[in-house]
Formats: sequence, C-alpha cells, structure tokens
Amino acid sequence: MAEYPLFVRLEMQEYLANNKKIAVGALDCANNITETPSPSRKLIQGGCPVRFDTSPGLDAVVSSCRGVPSAQRCCGAFKTYACPYSDVINDNSENGCASAMFFEINVRGRLRPGIFSQLCVEGPFGLRC
Repeated sequence: MAEYPLFVRLEMQEYLANNKKIAVGALDCANNITETPSPSRKLIQGGCPVRFDTSPGLDAVVSSCRGVPSAQRCCGAFKTYACPYSDVINDNSENGCASAMFFEINVRGRLRPGIFSQLCVEGPFGLRC
C-alpha cells in the first residue's frame, strides 16, 4: 500500500480490519509476476506461513481462469482459494504471501498476469470474501 497517500492507506487499513477482503494492493502485485522468483524474492517468500504450492484449490483456480474466463467462474474459484488466507495475503510487504500465491497461480498455472486485478476487483478496496 506504499504507493497511496497516507490518508488512503489508513482508510484502507481500517476498512480491511473490519471487512474480510483481499486488498487491491495484493491483487495488483500479481501484475508483475511472470517468471521464477529471484533469490531476494525467495527470501521474502520464506516468511510466508502458507505453502501455496501444496494448498488445496489451486487446480480449480487455474482451470476456471484459463482462456477467456467468465468473471463469475474465475473470481469465484479465486475467492474460494484465496479468501481463507486473506490476512496473510494482504500483508505482502511483510511476508511475501501474495507474491508467493500469485507465483503459483500465474507462473506455474500459466495464467496471464493481472487477470485477477482486471476481472475480480469489486470496489475501491479489493475483493470481498
């Protein structure tokens, strides 16, 4: 959330604290994940308590979002997969979890970068869980 003015970041933090969401910033981090993580990214991912490479539901997201997906089908599968981890995904700058998750989805699942920020944002703060 560092690219937003302070008052917007504070408003987003308060809103996210009171409503389960996947923040826009977490969705946006997927836009630039197109290759194997660099050594520095691997260090960041080491702080993520979730192993997205083995978490259930990854195959459903990939199969629902390939080709020209419908927003309802793709975003529904993504919500089912990602919402249980929303707290750690939204804290990407501290733990690298959003980067780790989108690496698994976009690179290993071969989905186009930015698909979720283009299809699934439901308002100014992100994706409702």
